[in-house]
Order: sequence, then structure tokens, then C-alpha cells
Amino acid sequence: KAREMQRRVLDLIDAATSGRLDDVQELLKQGVDVNAVPTTDERPALCCAAGKGHVDVTSAVLCSR
Repeated sequence: KAREMQRRVLDLIDAATSGRLDDVQELLKQGVDVNAVPTTDERPALCCAAGKGHVDVTSAVLCSR
């Protein structure tokens, strides 16, 4: 279960970094923790989306908090 959650968090971070709004919204609906970071080398989805200038994804992540 922990491994599955870690994979889903990585999926969220990847989608946020890539600006894939539909994927981000679906993962958030599934209850993926937007504040989670799977490793100390990762940043949360909000930082990834904002850092890449994905305003729509950043907004979606902020609204889910």
C-alpha cells in the first residue's frame, strides 16, 4: 500500500511538472496527497507546477488544499 501511494505521488508530481491538468485533477480526485514528497530529492506538486509556469495546474493544486 505504501509503495502504491508513493507511485501515485510521483505520478502527481510528474503530471504537475509536465502541465497535464487532466491527470493532476484525476489524481487529486483519487485522494493523492498534494503535499507529499516521496523522497528528499523531490518537491511537492505545487512547487513543480509553479516552477514550470503551469498556472492552471498550480491553481488546481492550490484549490485542492
